[in-house]
Amino acid sequence: MQLSGANELLYAAKASYLYKAIKTKELVDSLKQPTLEKISKKLNIPINEINYQKIQDNIILTDTYSSRSTAVQGPPEGIQKLPSSISPLVKTNWGQDDPYNWAFREENKVDWIRTENNGKKMDALPVGCVNVALAQIMGYTHQKYTPPLTFTLPNSTMTYMPNFIKMTQKASINDLQGQAQMQVQYLMLNFYNMNKTTSKKDWDGAVLESGVSEENMLNTMNKFFKYNPKAPFDGDQVWASLRNNNPVLMLTTNHAFIISGLLITEKASQTRQMVKTNDLYWHANLGWADKNTGYYQLDGNARTFFEAGGVKEWCYKMDCIKNIRAK
Repeated sequence: MQLSGANELLYAAKASYLYKAIKTKELVDSLKQPTLEKISKKLNIPINEINYQKIQDNIILTDTYSSRSTAVQGPPEGIQKLPSSISPLVKTNWGQDDPYNWAFREENKVDWIRTENNGKKMDALPVGCVNVALAQIMGYTHQKYTPPLTFTLPNSTMTYMPNFIKMTQKASINDLQGQAQMQVQYLMLNFYNMNKTTSKKDWDGAVLESGVSEENMLNTMNKFFKYNPKAPFDGDQVWASLRNNNPVLMLTTNHAFIISGLLITEKASQTRQMVKTNDLYWHANLGWADKNTGYYQLDGNARTFFEAGGVKEWCYKMDCIKNIRAK
Protein backbone atom coordinates (compact mmCIF):
# COMPACT_ATOMS: atom_id res chain seq x y z
CA MET A 1 0.00 0.00 0.00
CA GLN A 2 1.18 3.41 -0.88
CA LEU A 3 1.25 6.57 1.15
CA SER A 4 -0.93 9.36 -0.26
CA GLY A 5 1.14 12.53 -0.04
CA ALA A 6 -0.24 15.97 0.73
CA ASN A 7 0.79 17.17 -2.75
CA GLU A 8 -1.57 14.89 -4.65
CA LEU A 9 -4.06 17.61 -5.55
CA LEU A 10 -1.28 19.84 -6.80
CA TYR A 11 -0.17 17.16 -9.23
CA ALA A 12 -3.75 16.56 -10.32
CA ALA A 13 -4.28 20.27 -10.94
CA LYS A 14 -1.04 20.48 -12.91
CA ALA A 15 -2.11 17.60 -15.14
CA SER A 16 -5.66 18.92 -15.60
CA TYR A 17 -5.62 21.88 -17.95
CA LEU A 18 -9.28 22.12 -18.95
CA TYR A 19 -11.61 24.14 -16.76
CA LYS A 20 -14.36 21.55 -17.02
CA ALA A 21 -12.07 18.73 -15.94
CA ILE A 22 -10.81 20.72 -12.96
CA LYS A 23 -14.32 21.63 -11.82
CA THR A 24 -15.56 18.07 -12.24
CA LYS A 25 -12.65 16.65 -10.21
CA GLU A 26 -13.14 19.23 -7.46
CA LEU A 27 -16.79 18.29 -7.29
CA VAL A 28 -16.29 14.53 -7.21
CA ASP A 29 -13.43 14.78 -4.68
CA SER A 30 -15.35 17.03 -2.31
CA LEU A 31 -18.76 15.38 -2.29
CA LYS A 32 -19.57 12.41 -0.12
CA GLN A 33 -21.23 9.35 -1.67
CA PRO A 34 -24.54 10.00 0.13
CA THR A 35 -24.55 13.54 -1.31
CA LEU A 36 -23.95 12.22 -4.81
CA GLU A 37 -26.83 9.79 -4.34
CA LYS A 38 -29.15 12.60 -3.22
CA ILE A 39 -28.15 14.81 -6.17
CA SER A 40 -28.67 11.92 -8.57
CA LYS A 41 -32.15 11.26 -7.21
CA LYS A 42 -33.17 14.91 -6.92
CA LEU A 43 -31.95 16.04 -10.36
CA ASN A 44 -32.49 12.70 -12.10
CA ILE A 45 -28.85 12.49 -13.20
CA PRO A 46 -26.87 9.22 -13.10
CA ILE A 47 -24.05 9.46 -10.54
CA ASN A 48 -21.38 8.82 -13.15
CA GLU A 49 -22.71 11.73 -15.25
CA ILE A 50 -22.73 14.35 -12.49
CA ASN A 51 -20.50 17.28 -13.41
CA TYR A 52 -20.12 20.94 -12.56
CA GLN A 53 -22.04 22.26 -15.57
CA LYS A 54 -25.10 20.11 -14.89
CA ILE A 55 -25.54 21.18 -11.28
CA GLN A 56 -23.91 24.63 -11.05
CA ASP A 57 -27.31 26.41 -11.00
CA ASN A 58 -28.37 24.29 -8.02
CA ILE A 59 -25.29 25.00 -5.85
CA ILE A 60 -25.85 27.19 -2.79
CA LEU A 61 -22.95 28.09 -0.52
CA THR A 62 -23.67 28.27 3.23
CA ASP A 63 -21.69 28.79 6.41
CA THR A 64 -23.00 25.59 7.95
CA TYR A 65 -20.22 23.48 9.45
CA SER A 66 -20.32 19.70 9.57
CA SER A 67 -17.86 17.44 11.38
CA ARG A 68 -19.14 14.16 9.95
CA SER A 69 -15.99 13.42 7.98
CA THR A 70 -13.31 15.75 9.29
CA ALA A 71 -11.55 15.04 12.55
CA VAL A 72 -12.39 16.65 15.87
CA GLN A 73 -9.89 16.42 18.68
CA GLY A 74 -12.27 15.38 21.42
CA PRO A 75 -15.95 15.20 22.33
CA PRO A 76 -17.63 18.17 20.63
CA GLU A 77 -18.92 20.91 22.90
CA GLY A 78 -22.12 19.89 24.60
CA ILE A 79 -21.68 16.17 23.94
CA GLN A 80 -21.44 14.00 27.03
CA LYS A 81 -18.96 11.14 26.81
CA LEU A 82 -20.58 7.99 28.20
CA PRO A 83 -18.68 5.31 30.12
CA SER A 84 -19.35 2.92 27.22
CA SER A 85 -17.02 5.01 25.05
CA ILE A 86 -13.59 3.57 24.35
CA SER A 87 -10.73 6.04 24.72
CA PRO A 88 -8.06 5.75 22.00
CA LEU A 89 -5.85 2.75 22.69
CA VAL A 90 -3.08 4.23 20.56
CA LYS A 91 -2.33 7.61 22.09
CA THR A 92 0.67 8.59 19.97
CA ASN A 93 0.40 10.81 16.89
CA TRP A 94 3.50 9.95 14.88
CA GLY A 95 4.31 10.96 11.32
CA GLN A 96 6.46 10.19 8.29
CA ASP A 97 8.76 13.17 7.91
CA ASP A 98 11.29 15.01 10.07
CA PRO A 99 11.98 14.34 12.90
CA TYR A 100 10.48 10.83 12.62
CA ASN A 101 12.77 9.86 9.72
CA TRP A 102 15.91 11.39 11.27
CA ALA A 103 17.67 8.00 11.63
CA PHE A 104 17.29 7.34 7.90
CA ARG A 105 20.26 9.61 7.27
CA GLU A 106 22.50 7.26 9.24
CA GLU A 107 21.90 4.59 6.58
CA ASN A 108 22.04 7.08 3.70
CA LYS A 109 18.35 6.60 2.97
CA VAL A 110 18.11 9.99 1.31
CA ASP A 111 16.95 11.07 -2.13
CA TRP A 112 15.36 13.95 -3.98
CA ILE A 113 12.00 14.51 -2.25
CA ARG A 114 9.03 16.33 -3.77
CA THR A 115 8.27 19.55 -1.87
CA GLU A 116 4.97 21.33 -1.27
CA ASN A 117 5.75 23.96 -3.93
CA ASN A 118 6.31 21.19 -6.51
CA GLY A 119 10.08 21.51 -6.29
CA LYS A 120 12.46 18.94 -4.90
CA LYS A 121 15.15 18.79 -2.23
CA MET A 122 17.68 16.23 -1.04
CA ASP A 123 16.32 14.84 2.23
CA ALA A 124 15.58 11.68 4.19
CA LEU A 125 12.97 9.37 2.68
CA PRO A 126 9.42 9.43 4.14
CA VAL A 127 8.74 6.61 6.58
CA GLY A 128 5.61 5.26 4.84
CA CYS A 129 2.08 4.92 6.21
CA VAL A 130 2.25 1.18 6.91
CA ASN A 131 5.47 1.59 8.88
CA VAL A 132 4.09 4.46 10.95
CA ALA A 133 0.89 2.53 11.67
CA LEU A 134 2.66 -0.68 12.73
CA ALA A 135 5.20 1.21 14.85
CA GLN A 136 2.41 2.98 16.73
CA ILE A 137 0.43 -0.24 17.19
CA MET A 138 3.55 -1.96 18.55
CA GLY A 139 4.06 0.95 20.92
CA TYR A 140 0.72 0.02 22.44
CA THR A 141 0.63 -3.78 22.19
CA HIS A 142 4.18 -4.48 23.40
CA GLN A 143 4.48 -2.15 26.39
CA LYS A 144 4.55 -5.05 28.86
CA TYR A 145 5.84 -7.70 26.47
CA THR A 146 8.39 -10.19 27.84
CA PRO A 147 11.06 -10.88 26.99
CA PRO A 148 11.59 -7.35 25.61
CA LEU A 149 11.97 -7.03 21.85
CA THR A 150 15.34 -6.12 20.38
CA PHE A 151 16.10 -4.31 17.13
CA THR A 152 19.30 -3.32 15.38
CA LEU A 153 20.71 0.19 15.61
CA PRO A 154 21.14 2.14 12.37
CA ASN A 155 24.05 0.98 10.20
CA SER A 156 25.19 -1.40 12.93
CA THR A 157 25.02 -4.97 14.21
CA MET A 158 24.43 -3.71 17.75
CA THR A 159 20.93 -3.91 19.19
CA TYR A 160 18.66 -1.88 21.47
CA MET A 161 15.51 -2.66 23.45
CA PRO A 162 12.70 -0.17 22.81
CA ASN A 163 11.18 1.23 26.00
CA PHE A 164 7.65 1.45 24.64
CA ILE A 165 6.23 2.91 27.84
CA LYS A 166 8.56 5.91 27.70
CA MET A 167 8.31 6.17 23.89
CA THR A 168 4.52 6.54 24.08
CA GLN A 169 4.27 8.81 27.14
CA LYS A 170 3.69 11.79 24.82
CA ALA A 171 1.71 11.96 21.58
CA SER A 172 4.45 13.77 19.66
CA ILE A 173 8.12 12.88 19.38
CA ASN A 174 8.87 16.57 19.93
CA ASP A 175 7.72 16.23 23.54
CA LEU A 176 10.06 13.30 24.24
CA GLN A 177 13.67 13.53 25.33
CA GLY A 178 16.85 11.49 25.16
CA GLN A 179 16.64 7.77 24.44
CA ALA A 180 12.86 7.72 24.14
CA GLN A 181 13.01 10.18 21.25
CA MET A 182 15.85 8.36 19.51
CA GLN A 183 14.16 4.98 19.91
CA VAL A 184 11.04 6.24 18.12
CA GLN A 185 13.29 7.28 15.24
CA TYR A 186 15.13 3.96 15.29
CA LEU A 187 11.86 2.02 15.30
CA MET A 188 10.65 3.89 12.21
CA LEU A 189 13.82 2.86 10.39
CA ASN A 190 13.50 -0.73 11.62
CA PHE A 191 9.98 -1.06 10.20
CA TYR A 192 11.07 0.62 6.95
CA ASN A 193 13.75 -2.03 6.55
CA MET A 194 11.71 -5.02 7.75
CA ASN A 195 8.87 -4.17 5.38
CA LYS A 196 11.24 -3.79 2.40
CA THR A 197 9.82 -0.35 1.73
CA THR A 198 10.17 1.15 -1.74
CA SER A 199 9.90 4.67 -3.16
CA LYS A 200 7.39 5.88 -5.72
CA LYS A 201 8.91 8.58 -7.90
CA ASP A 202 7.59 11.36 -10.12
CA TRP A 203 8.58 11.91 -13.75
CA ASP A 204 11.69 13.88 -12.71
CA GLY A 205 12.90 11.31 -10.17
CA ALA A 206 11.58 13.10 -7.10
CA VAL A 207 10.18 10.75 -4.43
CA LEU A 208 6.44 11.14 -3.95
CA GLU A 209 5.85 8.53 -1.27
CA SER A 210 7.10 5.39 0.43
CA GLY A 211 5.14 2.18 -0.07
CA VAL A 212 4.94 -1.33 1.35
CA SER A 213 3.44 -4.37 -0.38
CA GLU A 214 0.73 -6.26 1.47
CA GLU A 215 2.84 -9.42 1.34
CA ASN A 216 5.78 -7.74 3.07
CA MET A 217 3.50 -6.09 5.62
CA LEU A 218 1.90 -9.41 6.57
CA ASN A 219 5.29 -11.12 6.78
CA THR A 220 6.38 -8.50 9.33
CA MET A 221 3.10 -8.64 11.23
CA ASN A 222 3.39 -12.41 11.53
CA LYS A 223 6.66 -11.97 13.42
CA PHE A 224 5.26 -9.68 16.11
CA PHE A 225 1.45 -9.79 16.16
CA LYS A 226 -1.57 -12.03 16.39
CA TYR A 227 -4.56 -10.76 14.42
CA ASN A 228 -7.69 -11.68 12.53
CA PRO A 229 -7.33 -12.16 8.76
CA LYS A 230 -7.98 -9.17 6.53
CA ALA A 231 -11.70 -8.68 5.92
CA PRO A 232 -14.11 -5.97 4.68
CA PHE A 233 -14.78 -3.25 7.22
CA ASP A 234 -17.66 -4.09 9.57
CA GLY A 235 -18.55 -1.57 12.25
CA ASP A 236 -19.81 -4.07 14.80
CA GLN A 237 -16.71 -6.25 14.43
CA VAL A 238 -14.40 -3.26 14.71
CA TRP A 239 -16.26 -2.16 17.83
CA ALA A 240 -15.84 -5.66 19.28
CA SER A 241 -12.11 -5.52 18.57
CA LEU A 242 -11.84 -2.23 20.46
CA ARG A 243 -13.82 -3.64 23.39
CA ASN A 244 -11.16 -6.36 23.54
CA ASN A 245 -8.55 -3.58 23.76
CA ASN A 246 -7.17 -4.48 20.33
CA PRO A 247 -6.57 -1.75 17.72
CA VAL A 248 -7.62 -2.11 14.09
CA LEU A 249 -5.47 -1.50 11.00
CA MET A 250 -7.47 0.07 8.17
CA LEU A 251 -6.33 -0.71 4.62
CA THR A 252 -7.25 1.28 1.52
CA THR A 253 -5.78 1.16 -1.96
CA ASN A 254 -3.34 3.93 -1.11
CA HIS A 255 -3.15 4.34 2.65
CA ALA A 256 -3.05 2.49 5.96
CA PHE A 257 -4.17 3.95 9.27
CA ILE A 258 -5.41 2.96 12.72
CA ILE A 259 -8.79 2.93 14.44
CA SER A 260 -8.36 2.52 18.18
CA GLY A 261 -11.22 4.30 19.92
CA LEU A 262 -14.95 5.03 19.86
CA LEU A 263 -16.84 7.99 21.31
CA ILE A 264 -20.46 7.21 22.25
CA THR A 265 -23.12 9.59 23.53
CA GLU A 266 -25.74 6.97 24.42
CA LYS A 267 -25.65 3.25 24.98
CA ALA A 268 -27.13 0.74 22.52
CA SER A 269 -26.43 -2.77 21.27
CA GLN A 270 -25.57 -2.37 17.59
CA THR A 271 -23.70 0.38 15.74
CA ARG A 272 -26.43 0.73 13.07
CA GLN A 273 -29.04 0.98 15.80
CA MET A 274 -27.01 3.43 17.87
CA VAL A 275 -26.54 6.03 15.14
CA LYS A 276 -30.30 6.38 14.74
CA THR A 277 -30.45 8.39 17.97
CA ASN A 278 -26.86 9.03 18.99
CA ASP A 279 -23.63 10.62 17.82
CA LEU A 280 -20.78 8.15 17.34
CA TYR A 281 -17.17 8.82 16.37
CA TRP A 282 -14.37 6.42 15.45
CA HIS A 283 -10.98 7.59 16.65
CA ALA A 284 -8.64 7.33 13.66
CA ASN A 285 -4.87 7.82 13.62
CA LEU A 286 -3.84 8.68 10.05
CA GLY A 287 -0.10 8.63 10.76
CA TRP A 288 0.68 12.19 9.70
CA ALA A 289 1.46 13.71 13.12
CA ASP A 290 -1.22 16.36 12.70
CA LYS A 291 -4.82 17.24 13.56
CA ASN A 292 -6.20 14.71 11.06
CA THR A 293 -5.75 12.21 13.88
CA GLY A 294 -8.99 12.51 15.83
CA TYR A 295 -12.67 11.53 15.98
CA TYR A 296 -14.61 10.91 12.75
CA GLN A 297 -18.40 10.83 12.98
CA LEU A 298 -20.57 7.98 11.72
CA ASP A 299 -23.55 8.82 9.51
CA GLY A 300 -27.10 7.51 9.89
CA ASN A 301 -26.18 4.20 8.30
CA ALA A 302 -23.19 3.56 10.58
CA ARG A 303 -20.83 4.58 7.77
CA THR A 304 -17.82 6.86 8.07
CA PHE A 305 -15.98 8.97 5.52
CA PHE A 306 -12.45 9.78 6.71
CA GLU A 307 -11.46 13.14 5.25
CA ALA A 308 -7.81 14.13 5.59
CA GLY A 309 -7.66 17.89 5.63
CA GLY A 310 -9.55 18.21 2.36
CA VAL A 311 -6.71 16.42 0.57
CA LYS A 312 -7.82 12.80 0.64
CA GLU A 313 -10.90 10.90 1.68
CA TRP A 314 -11.56 7.22 2.30
CA CYS A 315 -15.06 5.84 2.68
CA TYR A 316 -16.25 2.96 4.82
CA LYS A 317 -15.79 0.51 1.91
CA MET A 318 -12.32 -0.69 2.82
CA ASP A 319 -10.58 -3.68 4.32
CA CYS A 320 -9.22 -3.93 7.83
CA ILE A 321 -7.23 -6.19 10.14
CA LYS A 322 -8.85 -6.50 13.56
CA ASN A 323 -7.85 -7.72 17.02
CA ILE A 324 -4.17 -6.89 16.63
CA ARG A 325 -2.22 -7.95 19.72
CA ALA A 326 1.25 -9.03 20.74
CA LYS A 327 2.28 -12.47 19.55
